[in-house]
Amino acid sequence: TVGDSRVLVGEISRAPSGAQANILLETHDHTPDDPLEQEHIEAHGGAVEVDGCARVFRRGRDYPGLAMSRCFGDGTVAVDGIVTHTASVMTFEKTEGKEYFLLLASDGVWTHMESHKSLRPVQRWWSNKTRKVPDLKRAVTDLVSDACRLWNNNGYYCDDI
Repeated sequence: TVGDSRVLVGEISRAPSGAQANILLETHDHTPDDPLEQEHIEAHGGAVEVDGCARVFRRGRDYPGLAMSRCFGDGTVAVDGIVTHTASVMTFEKTEGKEYFLLLASDGVWTHMESHKSLRPVQRWWSNKTRKVPDLKRAVTDLVSDACRLWNNNGYYCDDI
């Protein structure tokens, strides 16, 4: 991943009560307050300031204020390498006959939601025998609704989801 997204790769197990989703891989969030990310930012002329959330700035400047330490296309800090576009890459071996899922979402989902809590809509959809597209859309809508509710419970506006 790159930027403010997280990816979960999981496996589906069948049970009499329905599908059970298990996380196999989870990417690392690229946040400016991560010690390794902050070290990179500062070594390349950037600064990390925390005011509610950690943000990246050019040292001595009031811009750009990115809340991520890696991204595509932000020229104001990418030129000097303050923020990198180098992605984190993970791999895993699939086993024949097993069912897998991939869940990709932006930080708006993950800011207040633990990864394992995002599995409920996945499990509901996978437990449905027909697994139709409208049901998948409902699962995504449920995930977004859960994330929005958590933002509201924490007294914040709802970030981009």
